[in-house]
Amino acid sequence: ETTSICSMTARAGLCARAPANRASTRASAGTRWTSPLNRTHKHSLDVVVDRLKVRQESRQRLAESLETALRLANSKAIALNMGTQAETGFSSRFACPVCDYSLSELEPRLFSFNNPAGACPNCDGLGHETFFDPHRVVAHPDISLAAGAISGWDKRNALYFQMMQSLAEHYGFDLDTTWADLPEDVQNVVLYGSGSESIQFTYASSKGPPASKKHAFEGIIPNLKRRLLLTESNAVREELGRLTGSRACQACGGSRLKPAARHVYLSEATQEKTSTTSASSP
Repeated sequence: ETTSICSMTARAGLCARAPANRASTRASAGTRWTSPLNRTHKHSLDVVVDRLKVRQESRQRLAESLETALRLANSKAIALNMGTQAETGFSSRFACPVCDYSLSELEPRLFSFNNPAGACPNCDGLGHETFFDPHRVVAHPDISLAAGAISGWDKRNALYFQMMQSLAEHYGFDLDTTWADLPEDVQNVVLYGSGSESIQFTYASSKGPPASKKHAFEGIIPNLKRRLLLTESNAVREELGRLTGSRACQACGGSRLKPAARHVYLSEATQEKTSTTSASSP
């Protein structure tokens, strides 16, 4: 493939070179590629389309050379300053030439939170989201987990309390300690889970010996989210709804727009800032 690329550029009167060794690894018109490139590895090759000094009379030549470079290199081009060796990347596909992040063509609907094309996918263009408020989940921080600091996870719920016992044994905390006195990292594990860390859980059974399973702890708040998402009961939905609050969307910051729209700038200002600025402002 490398040979065919270099042959194509040579027929076009251009030269190809490897960016890592621009001086010696090159093939120009009428020559054959002889660089010892490893055929089992991917390589980046530059096709040198033109060299010129930027002058007013070179505008047409520069435009044509840029079009040629974009056509040969999958809509990407690099401008190299021969004096400073600084590179500037260009793309004609609304894509970053470095990481290939792309966005759709800029059009009015992209900047409208009322349109699916522009609305933030996390909050559906509302600008705020419902979340389980830790202060409401932990209804009684002045008492212990065993006594009912978090409703439904105390001694009255055998399954969940067994999980709390295994969690306490693993992390070395006392279930009879008031919630407010527990270390912050323990509180975070209880509320948001153990992540990728596996914990040995023991579950008592009325039909035989206790069962032991090792897995990560989901966390109380993720557990509540899952239950709210899966339930078909209005009563359960209403009960869980008492533990929720509303806040600005964590994904869009309340702008209600998707990332592509938020990263388009007009005179160094985003669309959100421009739309909220008074017409009389300087």
